[in-house]
Amino acid sequence: MDVAALAILIARPALSEGHRGGLLPVVASSFAVVAVVTLVAVILAWRGSRAGAWTVLVARVVRVAMWGAWGALVQVQASALAGHAVVTALVVILLARGLSRSAR
Repeated sequence: MDVAALAILIARPALSEGHRGGLLPVVASSFAVVAVVTLVAVILAWRGSRAGAWTVLVARVVRVAMWGAWGALVQVQASALAGHAVVTALVVILLARGLSRSAR
């Protein structure tokens, strides 16, 4: 989903206009790195790695924090950020519950 969203954002010419338009590739690259880390961690977690599951959890939180930080340079809709924060919170809660139950 992250990679598809980034492709859509890059395809919108209005985002690359102006003095901040040059930042879009940097922003997109940083999110792509987090997406790849998440995908690799998901595969490891699916195979039973607790470290992989924790990495997914941390990567999702980092993603929302990055989105908020990049929002100072690139326009980010507050509703979109709030929506992603809610979904991330749900993922974090579910992963944390699953990890705490499997530790018992």
